[in-house]
Amino acid sequence: SGQRKYVTRLSVLFNDEDPKLFQQRVEICKQRQKMVENELLFTQYVDTIDASTVSELSKATQNNILYKAVGNNDNFDTENRKYVETFRNLFTIIKEEYARQMKKCSVLQEMQDPSQGGKFQKLKIP
Repeated sequence: SGQRKYVTRLSVLFNDEDPKLFQQRVEICKQRQKMVENELLFTQYVDTIDASTVSELSKATQNNILYKAVGNNDNFDTENRKYVETFRNLFTIIKEEYARQMKKCSVLQEMQDPSQGGKFQKLKIP
């Protein structure tokens, strides 16, 4: 017919398909979508928290990671600027992710406190 229709979600029940299985698939998709939306709300809230409120990755742990990454590798050239930049960037990411996980732990503990429940309901964070 030459008609075009743009849709945001497409649910197709094929002729040979069991309608009950189709409905189950649709429900599972809706549940998964809700879980992802909840996780996004939670993560967005966590990202608003200042990283200075949680502990940093200790120097000992950083050194341990570095040792495990390069260890006694004779091919690792500390004079090679590419290696140094790569590790500097990776450690920045590691420290940021560590801080994010620490903030998540802090928020999860706060969510367990019955006196804080209303706060998260107002923010619509499940």
